[in-house]
Amino acid sequence: MSSSNFIIYRSSAGSGKTYTLALSYLAISLKGDDFGYTDYYRKILAITFTNKAAAEMKERVLYYFDELAHHRETDNILPWLIAETKLTKVEIFKRSRIVYQHILHHYSDLNISTIDKFTYRIVRTFARDLGLSYNFDLEMDDYKIIQPVVALLLAKLEKSGGDLTNVLVNFALRKAGDGKSSNIERDLEIFAKQLFKENAFEFIEGKSLSIKECMWLKDDLYSKQKNIEKDIEQLSQRATKFFNQYGFTKEHFNKGIFYKHFTENILDKNVNKWVPSTALLSYMKNNEWYAKSKPCDIKALVDSHIQDLRQFMDELLNLLKPYFSNKAILQNIHSIAVLNELLKEVNAYKKTRNIQQISSFNKQIHNIVVAQPSAFIYERIGERYNHFLIDEFQDTSLLQWQNMLPLITDSIDFGKSLLVGDGKQSIYRWRAGEVEQFLQLPVIFKGDKLQFKSDWESKLTFHANTRSLEKNFRSRQQIIKFNNTFFETLKNLLPPDLQAIYKDQKQEFKHAKKGGYVEIDLFGDNTNDAKGLILQRILLEIKKLIKYNNYALKDIAILCNSRKSVALTAQYLAENEIDVLSNEGLLLYSSEKVKVLISALYYLQDQNNKVAKVSIISYLHQSILKVKPLDELYKNVHQNRDFLAHLKVAEIAFSISALNELSLFEVCHQLIRDFKIDEDIYVQFFLDAVL
Repeated sequence: MSSSNFIIYRSSAGSGKTYTLALSYLAISLKGDDFGYTDYYRKILAITFTNKAAAEMKERVLYYFDELAHHRETDNILPWLIAETKLTKVEIFKRSRIVYQHILHHYSDLNISTIDKFTYRIVRTFARDLGLSYNFDLEMDDYKIIQPVVALLLAKLEKSGGDLTNVLVNFALRKAGDGKSSNIERDLEIFAKQLFKENAFEFIEGKSLSIKECMWLKDDLYSKQKNIEKDIEQLSQRATKFFNQYGFTKEHFNKGIFYKHFTENILDKNVNKWVPSTALLSYMKNNEWYAKSKPCDIKALVDSHIQDLRQFMDELLNLLKPYFSNKAILQNIHSIAVLNELLKEVNAYKKTRNIQQISSFNKQIHNIVVAQPSAFIYERIGERYNHFLIDEFQDTSLLQWQNMLPLITDSIDFGKSLLVGDGKQSIYRWRAGEVEQFLQLPVIFKGDKLQFKSDWESKLTFHANTRSLEKNFRSRQQIIKFNNTFFETLKNLLPPDLQAIYKDQKQEFKHAKKGGYVEIDLFGDNTNDAKGLILQRILLEIKKLIKYNNYALKDIAILCNSRKSVALTAQYLAENEIDVLSNEGLLLYSSEKVKVLISALYYLQDQNNKVAKVSIISYLHQSILKVKPLDELYKNVHQNRDFLAHLKVAEIAFSISALNELSLFEVCHQLIRDFKIDEDIYVQFFLDAVL
């Protein structure tokens, strides 16, 4: 029977996965082992995905210990701990006080950290094995390496040409040919960033091609392409001769597409027409060579030569595969050459400055750690863990998980280890997160190259116990019901292998508070921009919630899928007198008044700066929406045309502003609009008023 020491929680949002992880930490700490419990928490390593999550988990664990140490019950944790530890209420209170005090005096031994921090510890431990110096500097921001490396690469360009210059010029021309900007600096930075991604390591390991070797490869591939083109032309000739010999015409084939493909399509200059259509391949697969209504003689002729016809298609596909593979390489050959040069520059830059990146650590230690016995690794890092608690496992990368396998498979012989996650929340594929890895547990996903895969997999399978937390404690009943129906319905649109993500995803809702509301709207038509319609609807909903449902602005949150959308939404709501609080909105450069003042400074430096003038005028035009009627003093100013002198207008504007509690910008705008002054004086009025 399984010992259930490897527990996998697969549960949806709001089900208390992190809560369960924190309580498991408490239960393991309080239970201890044969040698006691006072400092047993040192044998537990809890791993989260972000620093914020690690800090929150530490805070939660300490809070629960503090509550129990003072004989207080909170969040219904006491019944859970009694059931899990088999300790009495009095024993839990007593042990909690002892453990809590020990943690406070040995806080650094509370091992709750991010997986990157734990990896960093291992890298430091194995620095010598990895060929690293012991005093290397850790760089968290890849761009602090990328930007100087790209600058160094561009500095090597020569007027007289050279391999590097030629390949970068061709790279720029290629971009221009695709209708993109020929400025390559930004593209090189994006390219360099790809080198640091975990899923790129297997492709950049080993010997890389020099620029000359890439150009030799280009010439060789061009030669092969010409040969394949000749072979395809000859295939068309042979097929045409075959058709003529046996009397085949378009009428013999379903819609005539087989005949047309070999007599016309593969001779077309547009190589994309060489690829057989989906319909043609489908007809061949289902033996639908001709329409059922065709005469018997046509059917008999086709049936007697099906093997020959299939042979023509097989030959074509065998030629097209290398042709389009070569074509793809040729389209990117200059990019490949540039990437190789960037890789050399990155490695040289890091070596000369003794810098290492957090993004490359997992790969650096992978080959060493997965080949070592766990006892050796524990000995090197100076600590032994009997329990691993991993949060948000669906976002863990392949290398991160495989690097921990020696330790986890060893630990489940001594105590429990827990993984919690939700495949539906897997959003870190750009950081090499693989949701399939979580779905296939206890099977090790993509672990064929691991030396001890079969041993580790057998042990994980033996100890595995998959559980689900079925209650949603975060949402109201209607929200839970909607989610259950939504995922259950839409999962059928996914491939079968991905539908497992949504298996057993239904959550109980009877315990939840009644209420909740979900509305889905689709936007966009032929005459209106979807973004504008969405913003209008958001504003309408906010006003409705405030007026009819008695909500305050602080009760409403708006979620967007990008920073740009957040800024756009915040600006729109602010313009419509809705106070908005957002990270973007708190920045100085988000203030329209700050922007217009900066434009004014630019204009003072250069009065031909059209961008600055447009910025100022645009701001003044927008301000008219809030301008109030002016009093009699303004009428006097309007009638007296002698006030067109800049300084006088500024003084009058200032007086009107003071008397009417209007902004200078608003007053200037009305004065200038009524006097019908050109844009240069328009801007000067504004500057005079400000100064």
